[in-house]
Amino acid sequence: MQTKTILLINSEPNVQESIQDSFNHFCGWQVLKASSPHKGLQFATQAEPDAILFDISTTGMDLFAFLTQLRSQSITQHIPVMIMAEAKWLHADLLQEFAIAGVIDYSTAFTKFPQQIAQFLNWDKNQ
Repeated sequence: MQTKTILLINSEPNVQESIQDSFNHFCGWQVLKASSPHKGLQFATQAEPDAILFDISTTGMDLFAFLTQLRSQSITQHIPVMIMAEAKWLHADLLQEFAIAGVIDYSTAFTKFPQQIAQFLNWDKNQ
């Protein structure tokens, strides 16, 4: 089975490590960590991850500017993006307009993130 690679865009080192540990332990996914959206765009172009998990609280560029830049490049426009947020303001039309694969509630335990991501992307979490 091919190992999945997730690009995590989050500015908090402790959160990055916790998510990375969870993904590695529960499903063997590799995690690329970017501390800013600008670095995330660079990593997305260079590594072409299977998916991106964007923490909406990460500063440096808002989500919609990030998505606009990501979708404007042929090499990255196909990468599914999920966001981590307590975003009750995100409605289905907005998610569809920006091709957001799903929203993971930040209050959910990190150990449940792989299951949610696999569900959003129709992956077997052990892939």
